[in-house]
Amino acid sequence: MLSRFDDPFRAFESLQREMSRFLWDDELPRDLPRRPAPSTLAIEDTDDGYVLTLPLPGASDEDVSVTVLGDTVELRAQRRVVAPEGHQPRHRERPDVSFSRKLRLACPLDADAATASLDDGILTVTLPKAKSARPQKVAVTAK
Repeated sequence: MLSRFDDPFRAFESLQREMSRFLWDDELPRDLPRRPAPSTLAIEDTDDGYVLTLPLPGASDEDVSVTVLGDTVELRAQRRVVAPEGHQPRHRERPDVSFSRKLRLACPLDADAATASLDDGILTVTLPKAKSARPQKVAVTAK
């Protein structure tokens, strides 16, 4: 006698189809808020350190925070949409957005030498590696 539990993956396949339809269908119900696309973080590893590049359109330098501790860096940003004084919008398609990402890098960082700049909506964070983590040249002598 077969039961509906003979194939344990059938229920998961059905759930996956429903979740895919809900998440990826272009025709979402109008009352559901659409989340903005996640920001794309680029990390470049050099001999001296790391360079992180992150697009943050609409964010100001007061809304961005970078924290470095050991081999971990935490990025936080917020974009607020502010209507001009005395103006009450009837409809807004650009929502307030918060962004937070905590990254653990491969080696200790020199937090005192770290820099961050926000130019034209692009956040660039330069994180030098600690001296103990940088490649060191060793002189070779012949005997």
